[in-house]
Amino acid sequence: MSNVPQSVTPAPEKARLAIHRFEEGCKDQILCLDNGPVLGFMTVWEKTAGRSYYVDPSLPFRAKGELVWKGYLPALIWRPKTADYLPIVWEITESLELDLRGVVQRGQHWEVTRGVRVGKKRPPVIGRLLGMTKCALIAPAFDVMDCVRWTYHDQRCALALPCPAAARTMVSPIVMDRPTDPLKEEQPKAPPPKEVLEEFRKRTGLAYRQASGKEQLNGK
Repeated sequence: MSNVPQSVTPAPEKARLAIHRFEEGCKDQILCLDNGPVLGFMTVWEKTAGRSYYVDPSLPFRAKGELVWKGYLPALIWRPKTADYLPIVWEITESLELDLRGVVQRGQHWEVTRGVRVGKKRPPVIGRLLGMTKCALIAPAFDVMDCVRWTYHDQRCALALPCPAAARTMVSPIVMDRPTDPLKEEQPKAPPPKEVLEEFRKRTGLAYRQASGKEQLNGK
């Protein structure tokens, strides 16, 4: 019997399920595992602690800071370096929720981007639908609440609040004849320079003759 060890298939990589937040300059591809709707809760950023805290809607809000809504869905993120998908808890901001609202479904591929900060304000997270995969070919959805509660260190966290941001008003361009300016139509066209000069000569000559006639009458 040979003492050479047989080839062993390496165990698959394991990583703790975590909330995926989109940093500035990112361009990620996300595969959604849930049909929605996107629900979440209000949070507040504590500068001294350097993190966000869950805000209980049943209690009066006393913390200093701006209330920020955040939603969460189970999803997979594409990793180009290893050519595979990793399960994540997809964090959805208010601006991203407006892109997903009424559209998000299980099996959709989304491109999620965030620009680079200019000044003090962070750019919004933007989602663009790329395509659809048959639901039977993708992994089942999983519960995200254990991960969410562990991240916020608060067992009260519950995905029950829809995004409070007002829906965007979408418009489309209208093809029509360009309206004319009535003031420009009423203005007569300027005559050529020669005609203007001739008219000026006629008028000045007539005025001179009339003035000369009046002087002769007054002289009599």
